[in-house]
Amino acid sequence: MREHIIDIIQRYVDTQIRKSGDGQITCRCPFHKGGQERKASFSVNVDMGLFHCFTCNESGTIPGLLVMLGLSPREVDKETGFFKDAIKQNLADLKLKRRAESYSKDPFRATIILSETIIAAYNWCPTKLIEAGFQIPWLQHLQIGVDRNNWRITYPVRDIYGNLAGMVGGAMLDSQIPKYKVYEGKHKDFSGNVIPSDYGKWFDEEYPLYEFRNHEYLWNFDRVYPRLFFGKEEGLIILVEGFKACIWLLQNGYRNTVALMGTSLSNKQKQLLLRVNSRILLFLDNDEPGQVGTVKIGNKLQEAVPSVWVARYPNQNKMQPDDLDAGNLYAAIQNAIPLRKWKQERKIT
Repeated sequence: MREHIIDIIQRYVDTQIRKSGDGQITCRCPFHKGGQERKASFSVNVDMGLFHCFTCNESGTIPGLLVMLGLSPREVDKETGFFKDAIKQNLADLKLKRRAESYSKDPFRATIILSETIIAAYNWCPTKLIEAGFQIPWLQHLQIGVDRNNWRITYPVRDIYGNLAGMVGGAMLDSQIPKYKVYEGKHKDFSGNVIPSDYGKWFDEEYPLYEFRNHEYLWNFDRVYPRLFFGKEEGLIILVEGFKACIWLLQNGYRNTVALMGTSLSNKQKQLLLRVNSRILLFLDNDEPGQVGTVKIGNKLQEAVPSVWVARYPNQNKMQPDDLDAGNLYAAIQNAIPLRKWKQERKIT
């Protein structure tokens, strides 16, 4: 994999690269000074497939880098095909009906990596989010689109290396159930009837053994993880429930925000958070499920991470982070308190 990534960097970023440690290269950053900075500040870990610029603070994964450089989904697929090659043996073992996790050399890499062209199929403007105050550049950056067949807003979910693992579709109509639908491959319902994939019948032929467990991922962690991976100091991760809360914090400047896609923390999500030496700020919804989730998640994390804090809503009538304007959002984060103190205030043991 090293050779593939070095080749990508030389062809798309900078031909003048140098080694800066085992598995690490440095070159000129393509995102500032027109790619002609004097002192190279763009660092790439060729074993992990992660990059970070220590000058402009752009960071991410190799697939994300190629998207940022303007490559089409088909071109990204072609350039990152070596990731898919690494899981061919996994697929062979899956055909024997064995569990995918047992055959993944890296438990944090998606067992089955989806084509980037899937996102291109949903390349429509989510006007409902724009009308709610979400900014077009952020929606484009996060590759959020619209599934016009199922009438849902599409949110791509990636592993920490930027590989597309699955999609979640958010309801566009109040009457739609469920509110958030995890897109599945071919599967059986409770009666044993075969249900075709949410992507379409073509998907069942291309990915006959596909399974996607969204609670094994943290949404937007593929952008946060590289920044913390390269960071020399203890970081801070803001943990929210859903996609919209995460986007809202991102566009208000809180770049280290990730979404649980729910009110609970799975063991795999916990392991993801433990990969970086970071403090955790819990910013779940200000309702009963959110407060119950805050206690359970906080208890699960407090003995394993440097510290766990809880954001405090300045207005108790506001129920979720994306209800808050920039000033109240800042106040909620600045007035955060340790989990222990937050529980004492609510007389929670």
